Amino acid sequence: MEARGVPECRLDVVVVGVTDSEASERAREWTAHVVADGGTIHLVAAVRPTVELAVAAIQIDSSRLVSERRQMVAEIERGVHGLIASLGKEVETETHVVEDIPADAILGVADQVGADLVVLGAHEQIFEHPKLIGRTVTDVLHGSRVPIAIVGKRHAADRFDTGSIVVGVGSGPATEVALAWSAALADRRQAGLTLVRAV
Repeated sequence: MEARGVPECRLDVVVVGVTDSEASERAREWTAHVVADGGTIHLVAAVRPTVELAVAAIQIDSSRLVSERRQMVAEIERGVHGLIASLGKEVETETHVVEDIPADAILGVADQVGADLVVLGAHEQIFEHPKLIGRTVTDVLHGSRVPIAIVGKRHAADRFDTGSIVVGVGSGPATEVALAWSAALADRRQAGLTLVRAV
């Protein structure tokens, strides 16, 4: 149900940016807990052959990098399937290995599949030093048309159902949408809701 143009808090189609990092693993775990039964999780991995080859300073073709990323994502998908099964949910997964910068890959898939939510894992420096938020998170925050969840270390596996939801608020229609969506999510999950406003 939509009221005054505020979108319903839907969690049927969730896009998750994936890497082999601990932060990404926490994001996948959190997503498995919040996605709606019968929903779909889209796992998105980006590969940047030009950049990655330059950093590696070795002579291999880009198809090998893409193949290795596909293998990593297939292994991640198996882990997500196991977690979903342990939660007793019926959830589909789809993988996307995209040759692009991570933020554009994530945003592109989110638009393509009509995502209800984008989930990213945050490295700990985001909480210790908020100005070090990271390029991918910053670019997704600025470019997303749907709500974004940033999952950090404080989202312990035993607290997924009770942890507080933190919402940055300001003024204007975007804040109204973020607040209404987050309040609906908090109500659905019986979680706390914390509002933060910079002054």
